[in-house]
Amino acid sequence: MSLKIKPMKKSLLLGILLLSLNSYGQRFVRMVDEFTGKEYVVVEEKEITYNGDSKTEGVLWGLMTSKKGDQWEVSTLSLGVYGLSCVENTEVIMIFENGEKITKTQWNKFNCDGNVWITPKSSDIELMKTQPISKMRVTNGRNYESYTFEDLDESMKNYFINLFKSLDEGNTNGFDLLEE
Repeated sequence: MSLKIKPMKKSLLLGILLLSLNSYGQRFVRMVDEFTGKEYVVVEEKEITYNGDSKTEGVLWGLMTSKKGDQWEVSTLSLGVYGLSCVENTEVIMIFENGEKITKTQWNKFNCDGNVWITPKSSDIELMKTQPISKMRVTNGRNYESYTFEDLDESMKNYFINLFKSLDEGNTNGFDLLEE
């Protein structure tokens, strides 16, 4: 009898784990421009991290992709920074639960839309794929105002891990089409 219970427990736990991974909407989906026919793979729902209790200050996190051969890969870490005014030379620091750290600086030009684009190295991508985030800081290089995020919820800690799993799964099994 215990032989039947163990596989059932494993199946139940696996099902709960899969539901919890998808419950945050941390996945890539396919989008097709109806005018040009061009195909994109985009994050379905980006993660928002607020600065304290404020809903007008925070960061909207995402990843941009490009296609190499028949595989999609991450090309850019994209942030929408709200409440730090115009952004320029914005520095992003991520500290992971294993103690490793990524420090990157915005490469796109000065803008007042809060757009911050960063190109991760392959070693950064490996870290983002495998390690939960412990803490983050975003500092606007224009005026040195910053947001520090130390008490991340589970969704944000594992946001990039889940997105990279979704990208791998989509490259293997195909991506769902974005519902308009």
